[in-house]
Amino acid sequence: MQKQSLVLSAPSDALKKALLRLNGHNFGAYFSKEIDRVVKDAFKACKKDFFDTYEPSDDEVPLCALALSNYALSEIGFGCNISLVLCYKDIRGYNARDFAIALEESLSTISSNFKVHILEISRLFNTLRHDIELKSKFCTMRYICASKRLYKEAKAELARVKEQGKDEFIKYHINELKPYDDVLLLSQKPDLKSGYGGFFDYERALMLLNLEGSAKENALKFISEKEYSEFVLASEFLSSCMSALRISGGNDSIESAFLEPASKILRIKEKRELDVRVLLVAKALTSMQRIAVYSRYLLKANFALFFKSKLSFAKLRGAKASGDFYLIDNTIFTPLHAKPKTLISVLKSVNALSDEPFKFHIESILYFKHISVAKYDSSELLAFKKIFYRKHSFWILKALLDGEQLFGLIKPMEHTRHLAQFDNYKFSVDEYSLMCIYHLENIQDSNVGRLYDELSAENKALLKIVALMHEVAKSQGKTSATHGLQGANIFRSYASKLELSQTSTALGVTLIKNHSLMNKAIKGEINAQNTLNLISHIGSVEALKMLYILTYSIVNATNDGFYSSTMASTLRELYEGALAGFKSTSDESLGEGRARAKKENLIKKNSAFLELSAEQKSRILSIISNLFFIKYKASGIINIALWAMECANISVKISSDEGLSVEMIVRRGWNVSMVLSKLSKLDLEYMEIFELFENKFFVKLKYAKSVESAKFASLESGIITALCDKGEASVSRPVILPNEVSCELGDEYAKININAKDSRGFMAYILACFERFSLRLANARIQTIKNRTRNLYLIEKDSSFERNFALFKEYITKDEKCVE
Repeated sequence: MQKQSLVLSAPSDALKKALLRLNGHNFGAYFSKEIDRVVKDAFKACKKDFFDTYEPSDDEVPLCALALSNYALSEIGFGCNISLVLCYKDIRGYNARDFAIALEESLSTISSNFKVHILEISRLFNTLRHDIELKSKFCTMRYICASKRLYKEAKAELARVKEQGKDEFIKYHINELKPYDDVLLLSQKPDLKSGYGGFFDYERALMLLNLEGSAKENALKFISEKEYSEFVLASEFLSSCMSALRISGGNDSIESAFLEPASKILRIKEKRELDVRVLLVAKALTSMQRIAVYSRYLLKANFALFFKSKLSFAKLRGAKASGDFYLIDNTIFTPLHAKPKTLISVLKSVNALSDEPFKFHIESILYFKHISVAKYDSSELLAFKKIFYRKHSFWILKALLDGEQLFGLIKPMEHTRHLAQFDNYKFSVDEYSLMCIYHLENIQDSNVGRLYDELSAENKALLKIVALMHEVAKSQGKTSATHGLQGANIFRSYASKLELSQTSTALGVTLIKNHSLMNKAIKGEINAQNTLNLISHIGSVEALKMLYILTYSIVNATNDGFYSSTMASTLRELYEGALAGFKSTSDESLGEGRARAKKENLIKKNSAFLELSAEQKSRILSIISNLFFIKYKASGIINIALWAMECANISVKISSDEGLSVEMIVRRGWNVSMVLSKLSKLDLEYMEIFELFENKFFVKLKYAKSVESAKFASLESGIITALCDKGEASVSRPVILPNEVSCELGDEYAKININAKDSRGFMAYILACFERFSLRLANARIQTIKNRTRNLYLIEKDSSFERNFALFKEYITKDEKCVE
């Protein structure tokens, strides 16, 4: 009994090996046989104990052990309650009740999961007739061991029980499986046992189908062998999945901590670069969706009288809406006998329906599913495109999704079906994308609603197509940093099949490529740099308006409660700031932003970038300086950014090819002017300062004179010492005329231009003056040609900038020696 106890009560190696060997299939049947063996052995031990050398045959003992519920279906999982009944006949001389009690005690010592009912055969009918829950357990019953003669008597009594109050019993369980006018969306954290589409739904359906004849025979009256096989295999996978999760330390719900070990037990392998956890959830959700659809359809089909409409025959005929569709109580019904002819005929019937937010009853979902399509041609795609022009397209698209036709019509999305996505998403990629359309058609924010109403019919339809396809690249294992760009390319190809105009295609490409831009921006500080970045990527007011509306739908579809009043206000602030920016931003600034946007796209395609972690990618794309993106190649930007990430405070690199080159990573406040002062004898030709992230700057100095490599170590030490120096650089004051200094004001930054005669220590002097007058440098670009220095400085604006700049200009243009 010790070995048996381990098999049933603890996640033993034997169970793990069985799951691995079965590859996730038929584990319920395997485990049920193991339990059967335990029950049979316990029965034999009790019989030996009671009768010793006078043992009767099994059939002569007036007792039988019968499996109930999911154990009876041979679909029990590890850790589940094991329901069985010890049915006995009260015959003088056998003490059958005492035998049953002894057997129950024996089983309970083996595992606490055994839930044993002890019933005398003559009391079985009265015990079950008025207890629906107990009756439900007994409706699925299987012989395990002991008297087969008594089992036949128990079956006869159970037949009487099933007939007693049969209609009320059927109604009760049909009501438990509501709704039938909608296939519910599946949470990514479902309860695999009792949730919508869970194992209990399968068990309930089979129990009712078994009330009259064979469940399989009754099912095959309305679905094919292939569909029935899908139904059964879905239940087998859920049973195996629950066992794998429990063996891994979890329970019947999807919890991320147990997904990876459960995936190993079920031998789920990576596919399309997708994590095994994602694939396990996808397979579980697919199984639950099939159980949800088939269980409800089979009950609707087999128990049609319990769903009978109260409408008269004349009113039912009048409810015919289009083709095989009938509109009753805001729900589309389809006769069970109706057979769809072609997809194009069904799509035409759909488009002929009134433009209302009606749902589709469960038999309509199977009607869509039974459409046979060898190849989706252009006429079907154009008929499909018309759905997006409807005011209410969500429920039609959802019916096509539930009926497994949607991704035949949008082939690039087929791999998103039940594709899990974590990080606070409520639904898988396909259903989340569909919910984006729901929120477009049910806008609750009056500001967003007004802008949506202003869109043309063509742009409303385009926005729905974009909402549905904006995550299409996730199906190909693309990272968050690149899937927008990849998705845009996929959309461009699909748009030609829908015969979208060039203008609509270009607009759709822009929206998908940048669909996360506003969402990311509102998570940080709303400033001019963010606004410039946004309008540089978007390019037009119409695209900005549509991105604002799209972002609203994306945030709402992500999870309940994400779109708060605070987020609404922040999103609107960003939109209005960008809208104003289109009117006020100079061509030069806009050009910089667009150049940066182009460079970002090149970086996202770079192989070195693709190998980085999500955090590293995010930090690279968050670099503040536009000029840095314009100046450097994609590979150079990546290398410098990674260098900055590795650097805690200071890092210096020196080379001397055609003049000394010094590159530094420094934090704001380190004394760069002192470095320039120390190196002033080498004649500075060129200098760059770019703000990266986390107050870190990249500084590059290029000098005319070379330095021997043997002196690099001492030079580096001297540079670091100078950077750490708290004093002010002592340099000669250069000659700068008032007309050689100018300033352009922006929203967040000011550009200071100095075009003056070069002199030794010029830059050290200017940087020291910036510190003196509290001018915070963000970027600098300095070049010396023909004894003239041309300097561009980007300075952070604050409330005192104009006063400080005036003092700075007056100070540096005075004709006198620099005095402390």
